[in-house]
Amino acid sequence: VFLGHSDKVTCSEFISQGQILITGSVSGELRVWDTQTLDMIYGSKTSGRGLTTLAVFGDDEHSMIVGYSDGAVEIWDIDKMFKEKEHPINDEPNESFLARVKAHPNSVVALTINRDQSEFYSADGTQVIKRWSRRGESLSGWVSSD
Repeated sequence: VFLGHSDKVTCSEFISQGQILITGSVSGELRVWDTQTLDMIYGSKTSGRGLTTLAVFGDDEHSMIVGYSDGAVEIWDIDKMFKEKEHPINDEPNESFLARVKAHPNSVVALTINRDQSEFYSADGTQVIKRWSRRGESLSGWVSSD
């Protein structure tokens, strides 16, 4: 059992062939766990924004994207997270927290990375899907189910 979240866990992703588990919660906590020892090896908490979804770039497992209840998407450097151990609650970019974009006016409900790992897509609950570069730059328009 992994103990360390103060509210419901909303997203998770395994990396390093299942040896590392990344989790996020409604209360805005991001945790990284060693699945062998069950130890938390990194922790951060946002100020009042819940994590809703996350995805790891599978080509190198060095970076990930995280979606939030306020419509933001952040890009994180996983390797640097391991060195920091903890990220203060100041919501400012640092070595592991690379970028933030205000992706949607509503909660981000899904994130997916394209096959060649060069871009990702974010969706909210209003039938809007947006396309982004791996660095968080908006790419040509958006896709809708209309």
